[in-house]
Amino acid sequence: MTTWRFEQHLPQERAAVFGWHERPGAAHRLTPPFMGAVAAGPTDGIRVGSELTLHIDGVPGSLREWTAIHSLYDPPRLFADRAVGG
Repeated sequence: MTTWRFEQHLPQERAAVFGWHERPGAAHRLTPPFMGAVAAGPTDGIRVGSELTLHIDGVPGSLREWTAIHSLYDPPRLFADRAVGG
């Protein structure tokens, strides 16, 4: 199984940045219009079990749709998801 990890260090307070990701519409704000669009979800924000599906433009084959389920939620420290399709 391939794993990607991404860390970002920001000059803002951790709780404020985490809260930004918890607010409704974060997935839409993070998806550039040239890449595609949120097709469904997130079903429960970034909490464990929440599901999100993206339609991805400009890629061949089966990667046109990507589905992720959030698998870790430890506010305000981290959240994580795993790809379950696409």
